[in-house]
Amino acid sequence: GCVARPKGGVFQETKMKWAILLMSLFGMARTAPNEIDGKPAVLEKCVSTIPGFFQGQGLYNAAVAELSRHPHDDAIFLEIGAYLGQSTCYMSHLLDSLSVNVAFHVIDFWGSAPKGTIPKHNLLNGMTRAEASLAEWARENHRKSVMQFGKGDFQLTWAHFVQTFGKWDNIASVTRGSSKDVSIVARYSDKSVDFLYLDTAHDNTTITELELWWPKVRPGGQMCGDDYDRIPVKTSVKRYFSSAQVSLPVTKLPLRQWCVNRPMTDQTMASTVSLRDAIIDARSN
Repeated sequence: GCVARPKGGVFQETKMKWAILLMSLFGMARTAPNEIDGKPAVLEKCVSTIPGFFQGQGLYNAAVAELSRHPHDDAIFLEIGAYLGQSTCYMSHLLDSLSVNVAFHVIDFWGSAPKGTIPKHNLLNGMTRAEASLAEWARENHRKSVMQFGKGDFQLTWAHFVQTFGKWDNIASVTRGSSKDVSIVARYSDKSVDFLYLDTAHDNTTITELELWWPKVRPGGQMCGDDYDRIPVKTSVKRYFSSAQVSLPVTKLPLRQWCVNRPMTDQTMASTVSLRDAIIDARSN
């Protein structure tokens, strides 16, 4: 379902927090959740009609606005963790406002094993049971949608919703696989991704995802994510970005969001790449 919009003073306070925090990250103060330029009806439909938990509207708005201010034709937006399509639908419509082409890529494992059929510890590509079987934690009404529109398959359900409510042609590629699969990570050049949104496992494997994907973010770009209220996520994010190899501040945003801006002058790249390469080598052997 959709998270209800705060009302009255609480909503105004939340908008102000978003404005101040996003200005520090993206260099502007014009974007807040549910405050959309252009076509609010179709954007609202993405989150009100498609089942899900997406709360990163403010970050998606800001990323598109930033590219509008500083356009370039080789831009890449990467969504890792799409669930049933709320966030994908939302971004697919936002991209219509840009005068430059953006390669919008989506990655998700869409684990569709029936509930109770996966061992407690599933070691395929380092995934947990919750990743291999979304049915283990998906809400009952979400599982009903998966049966109705995807015949039990979460990716087919995602495709149904995005094709029905989103802008399918604004999606450059869709990859079904683990965010910790080094062969998928290797498809992206270092310093190539303008905006990366991470919404996958809510456990300690987040640290591995950060180690693998942060080198892909270009200087001046952002890595952001959801579930900062989850202790494993918060611990992993703070631990990685406070490490000597990276040493960058994490901005905590309303609605459980977090974001890190990569400086234009990146002096930590060599040590970060060395760490990432060591992880890939270890996981390949």
